Amino acid sequence: DMVIPNPTIIIVIGNKYTSNFSIQDSGFIAKSNDNGNTWTITMTSVILNSICFYGNHIAYISGNSGTFLKSNDNGNTWSINNTGFTGNLYTICFINDTIGFAGNADTIYKTTNDGVNWSVQNIDTGIYNIKIVFPTDSIGYCSFIKSNNTMLIYKTIDQGNTWNLKPSIVSNQYFPSMFFTDKNTGYICGQFLMYKTTDGANSWNYQEASSPCLGWWNNVQDVFFINHETGFVVGFNQFYRTI
Repeated sequence: DMVIPNPTIIIVIGNKYTSNFSIQDSGFIAKSNDNGNTWTITMTSVILNSICFYGNHIAYISGNSGTFLKSNDNGNTWSINNTGFTGNLYTICFINDTIGFAGNADTIYKTTNDGVNWSVQNIDTGIYNIKIVFPTDSIGYCSFIKSNNTMLIYKTIDQGNTWNLKPSIVSNQYFPSMFFTDKNTGYICGQFLMYKTTDGANSWNYQEASSPCLGWWNNVQDVFFINHETGFVVGFNQFYRTI
């Protein structure tokens, strides 16, 4: 996962594999203060899954075994906060300096005091691989994937106090990423597919394109837009750009 809080700072989190590329055994935080020319890398003993940035200098990281890290200085130093969770936290998203959300395999948690306490959100369970995004302070989306690769999409308009199920996307492929450029326009990507909504997840339209290799959207892993028109998707041996 990656955040770019300003034109010069880039923070990337990831995980180190064993020599046979089958087991992740540690995590790392890589930071650049010069737009990616040089990097400082910090290793961690736990697997890291998600990073978010709020305001001018506050960053959060979630990881396995309930890991919740916070930085108050643009990611230069990190403190460990005890969430009380034993499960893995796959996503983290803060909308201001007190209200944030985290998710594990089947549950969304909300904090209103900067991660000191967390409450369970009332939402469907028995699903996995969630993403949470908030394009505004009050409107947010979360996505779950059921075992049959149906993507369930929920929307909140009250900072996560209530969540409403939107039309789902059914596919035999995997959906690893979601991104919204504003409260109504969003994208979901996965294996061999990309969907777009312009009406706040009420409907989704399949996106067409020609592929330079292996098949259109083959194993696309992440989507990110820097404005309403310019966006990027990355995956295994693939890098796409739209303008």
